[in-house]
Amino acid sequence: MKTYTKTKTILAMVLAPVLYFLVGQMVATVAAVVWGSKLAAQGISGDDLALKLTDILYEHNVLLTMAAALITFPIVYFIFYQRETAYAVNKRSLFLPVPFGITVCVTVNMLISLSQLPKYFPTYEKLAEAIYQGNILFEIIGIAVVPALIEELIYRGVVYKGFRQFFAPLWANLFSALVFGVMHMNVVQFVYALILGILFAWVYERYKNLWAPILMHMSANIFSILMTEWSPLQQFMSTAAGGMLTLFLILAGDIFIPMRMVKTVHAEKKEDAL
Repeated sequence: MKTYTKTKTILAMVLAPVLYFLVGQMVATVAAVVWGSKLAAQGISGDDLALKLTDILYEHNVLLTMAAALITFPIVYFIFYQRETAYAVNKRSLFLPVPFGITVCVTVNMLISLSQLPKYFPTYEKLAEAIYQGNILFEIIGIAVVPALIEELIYRGVVYKGFRQFFAPLWANLFSALVFGVMHMNVVQFVYALILGILFAWVYERYKNLWAPILMHMSANIFSILMTEWSPLQQFMSTAAGGMLTLFLILAGDIFIPMRMVKTVHAEKKEDAL
């Protein structure tokens, strides 16, 4: 690889996630100034102002995150992202990451719950309360759809692909997943993002198509929202039948769907070769 290309790749890997972080901070700062000015005009000041402003920022976390993602997406897409010229599989095969995302969501959430990690990191509980308190449709758009697009564009489309130019797939996967986890800046979310980041990168490596991890990411986030917010699903999963279905999803989905992906990619590559 030429020195210029290496430098360009490394800069993209660093600048894309840093840009997303800085835009998020900028959006939060602007929001803090606007809402802080309104609170000050109401006569609120000092510690009361700081506490009230913190609560407002937490309350509007989804809106702020979505705004940062929408601002960052076109910049990253047009400046840092290099589009794939060829896909490993036919686009019709992209449905497989969707059920895989759902089963992974169920599995990882259950593991984190059993580990009691949220109990030891109360800041995550406060953030989760702030995130899951709005309209469910708005949450799906603001937490599942928009962030999945920008995060996959950055962490798989730029960061993983960049590491892939310097390392074997395994190490590129682990390094990009670590970056993905660290950028969440919360221990519980770090664990969740690390595990899912490894699987998202694995799917991307299989398909060579960014839509595969995007769809998997979206489906995992949407199902996580439904498990948290949609009472009919909560009630069903608390029954014996729901428990059996959950166990089936974990055993069948996390084993047979990846196997099916590997077979599908292998078969279609072989077909293309013919």
